Amino acid sequence: MHTIRMSIILKMQMCKNIFRLNLIENKRNEWLLLPLCLIGMRAGEYLVDMMFGDKNGAITHPAVTWAYIVVASLCVLHGVVTFKGWKWGGLVLISTLLTILMLELGMEVLLRYPIVLRGKSNSLLHQYYKRRDRNIIQCMPICGRYDPDLFYTLRPGRFRFKNREFDVEFYVNSLGVRDDDASEKDPEAIVVGDSFAMGWGVQQDQTFAQILETNTGMTMLNAAISSYGTVRELEILKRISLKNLRYLIIQYYENDYFENVTYAKNHNYLPIRTKQAYKQTVMQHTAAVQYFLGKHIIHITKLLFQQIKSFFSYDHPMIADPQKNQEEYNRRGEEEVDVFLNVLANSSISPVNMPHLKIIVFEIPSPGTNTKRHFISRLKKRVSNLSNSTSFGNIVTLNLSEEFTLDHYFILDDHLTEEGHKLVAERLLPLIN
Repeated sequence: MHTIRMSIILKMQMCKNIFRLNLIENKRNEWLLLPLCLIGMRAGEYLVDMMFGDKNGAITHPAVTWAYIVVASLCVLHGVVTFKGWKWGGLVLISTLLTILMLELGMEVLLRYPIVLRGKSNSLLHQYYKRRDRNIIQCMPICGRYDPDLFYTLRPGRFRFKNREFDVEFYVNSLGVRDDDASEKDPEAIVVGDSFAMGWGVQQDQTFAQILETNTGMTMLNAAISSYGTVRELEILKRISLKNLRYLIIQYYENDYFENVTYAKNHNYLPIRTKQAYKQTVMQHTAAVQYFLGKHIIHITKLLFQQIKSFFSYDHPMIADPQKNQEEYNRRGEEEVDVFLNVLANSSISPVNMPHLKIIVFEIPSPGTNTKRHFISRLKKRVSNLSNSTSFGNIVTLNLSEEFTLDHYFILDDHLTEEGHKLVAERLLPLIN
């Protein structure tokens, strides 16, 4: 709050100095007040950020945004009044406010009833929802807790987790995963993964892990936790007995690569951030999703300008070199398999340590993406080549890349619906039976 107050005070002082300098003598040039004031405010914000902000820019309080709007409105109003009088100035101000309110209301309606957005997974509203509107389960105090070895787990007990398209109940056992305490004791099968396998957005009995347990009759533990990569997914298994374990189902997602490659580059060690860093993450998330009047239109406008700016950048698909991008994609694809197998080989459930364990690996793709993923096909080929000389022969891959349609995902949220989990369970069941 001290940083925010300093930012606002500095910006007000900058604007005040611009007026005091009396740089504008001709009435027709009074419109220059707007860019001059905004430039002065921006310079003040950069100065405060440089002195007190963090590397990501700590000053994101709504008061700072509204300071821009108020100053800009006053400058425009002053110009209109100078040319047309107070009557026109009042009409312009009222019309502007009504337009902003109508746009804000329209955005809220679309967020609540997003059916018209199906198939537009990269729209501005989708981006806004993911960055500024969606609750993240591990960043909510009632849902997550800090863990010194894993950074966080789910908070044991019962709680409700909701977003725009769902409102579901979670029961979390003492391990910190979404399952009952009975499944934690000597499970025969374990599901690991991130928010997809955890069952983000669906009821507990609708997850594919629970469907498999019901259909097979075996004790199955759902140990998946939101945003975990392969390293932490396997690390949490050290806390339970694996003596009866026969099947390990690994749900892979493309962002697992970053955790796995960090583990490899640090000599098979994953650095875990501090408890203070976790608290800071929770505070930043809470601030980001907090609503204030005008939030929708302000942040969607910012995203629009960012898109326009990125369109002219070298990295934009229409400007970048497609051959170079493909070469980089192929290089990373091979490394992705390497670091995944490295994590597996150095875990407690490695094929060397548990040669009779059947490991099933599958990937859930992002909805509506135009980029075809080849991780599973590359992994299958690599395992086939290595099976004669190592103990990777117990790894089975399941390719679901062509199975999913948009109907298997929520519209705004990029997670599986109940139908998506049913599809996964149907495809996995023959591999277990």
